[in-house]
Amino acid sequence: MAQAATAEQQKPKTVGRGNRPPRGVLMRGGEQVKDPGKLFKRVWNYMMAGYKWYFVIVVICIILSGVATIIGTLFMRTLVDDYIVPLTKMADPDYGPLAEAVLKMCGVFLIGVFSSWLYNRLMINVTQGSLRRLRVLTATSCRSTRTTSTPCGSSFPRASRRSSTRRSRSS
Repeated sequence: MAQAATAEQQKPKTVGRGNRPPRGVLMRGGEQVKDPGKLFKRVWNYMMAGYKWYFVIVVICIILSGVATIIGTLFMRTLVDDYIVPLTKMADPDYGPLAEAVLKMCGVFLIGVFSSWLYNRLMINVTQGSLRRLRVLTATSCRSTRTTSTPCGSSFPRASRRSSTRRSRSS
């Protein structure tokens, strides 16, 4: 019993899983953000300022993609019950209605695939554009106000530094 107590006392204290820090929104120095909801709202408003119509189109495309998936799933039952089973009972089967239904479903699936591609493409544009605007805003802010509280410099390497390293590698 005494050995078990000493083994527990000797066990190193860890935070979280293993040596990982606790979950939560962490800032650069390892401190937690005081109000993550406020931070989310700020980022959301920042993205909505330049991309409001993109988000409207994305929501419409997500709904279209979901509806196309549901229609495709439900079509299997209709296909078997209304088209395939009656064709097996006919002496001279007519495949016209089956081909028409399959072509309609191809159209529905194409709409679903296109809307899925479109909303993914639009979200790529929103993400890249928002990050670019944020970087430019931060870099401009860092140049105009050089204070010790602003984390400037290390996050945004200058283009001239990049081009000089590329030249030295190629020669």
